[in-house]
Parts: sequence; structure tokens; C-alpha cells
Amino acid sequence: MKQMRAEQARALFSGLVEIIEQPGNPELKPITCLLLKKYYLDGRAEEEALEQLNLEDISALKLRIKASLNFEAEPFNLLRRKAEIICKLHKKEESYGELVQ
Repeated sequence: MKQMRAEQARALFSGLVEIIEQPGNPELKPITCLLLKKYYLDGRAEEEALEQLNLEDISALKLRIKASLNFEAEPFNLLRRKAEIICKLHKKEESYGELVQ
């Protein structure tokens, strides 16, 4: 994964988002959300030299993750992981006000 993050950042990002959005695989989605957050949103020192998401990517991802929320059908663990991603995206956009609306 680390090698793919370094050499094929866009492909890894797209693949992770695709897994999160597609139906099925409820046991795979929480770990996928965690990996997306870890590799692209946490601001870890080892990730700083690698390709980062731009504001357009962040805005688009925020909309996609919000649209994929299903409070009736998804397990709590997955909803929590998606909420963590949404919070990180708002932090990167500096749009905290949207969270309380």
C-alpha cells in the first residue's frame, strides 16, 4: 500500500473511494475509510512529500461521502468512519460552519 501511495496516488485514491461508494462489502468499507483517512487526510509526516489532495478533490470527496451515507442500512462502525472523513475534509477546507448547519 505504501508503495502504491507513493507511485500511484491517484489510482489508490480512486480505488478506495470506489470501494466506499459501491454497494455490498460492509466488512471491507470501514477499513477502507480508515485507509483513505490515514493516507490522504491525517497530515502524517511521512505523507507530506507525496501527492496531496487539492481543494477540488476535497470538495468532491466531501459531497461523495455525504451522498453515500445511509443511516438506516449501514452499520454504526462504517457511519463513524465516514463521519471521521467528513470532519477531516471540513478541516482541510476550513469550513467547520457547515458541520453545524
